[in-house]
Amino acid sequence: MMTKQDSFILQAGFKQVIAEIKGMKSEIKGMKPEIKGIKSEIKGMKSEIKGMKSEIKGMKSEIKGIKSEFKGIKFEFKGMKSEFKGIKAQVKMLDDSLVAVRLELIGEIGVLKGQYKQLNDTLATTRSDVMGELKAVREEQTIGGYRQVKHSDQLENHEVRIVKLETVVS
Repeated sequence: MMTKQDSFILQAGFKQVIAEIKGMKSEIKGMKPEIKGIKSEIKGMKSEIKGMKSEIKGMKSEIKGIKSEFKGIKFEFKGMKSEFKGIKAQVKMLDDSLVAVRLELIGEIGVLKGQYKQLNDTLATTRSDVMGELKAVREEQTIGGYRQVKHSDQLENHEVRIVKLETVVS
């Protein structure tokens, strides 16, 4: 059984709970505009999310295109890499060939230098011989010129003597 005092305490407790409920109702009424604002923000966010979803779809499509392009580029790169290896091998062969040609040219240049020295020595000897012969020819010309002058004088003297003899004899 409940006593009066218990009943009084229980009633006081109910009143307090009812007062608290009324306070809460009042707080809830005060929160309604905020809740409406939040609901409105949520609607805006939902709309933004929809826009973002469509942007994401577009981005996914772009990413697929980029992936496809990347695969093509990757394939081209593999081909270029293979070509580069071939070119690298060709360059190595050319380099080896150039080294061989260079060594061969160095050898040939040495031979040509020897031949040039020998030819130069031969030319110097020949020039010396020709100069000696030229000197002899000049000396002979000088002697021949002197003899011609002497013979010309004798021929002129013969003419004079013949004329004298012809005049004496006649």
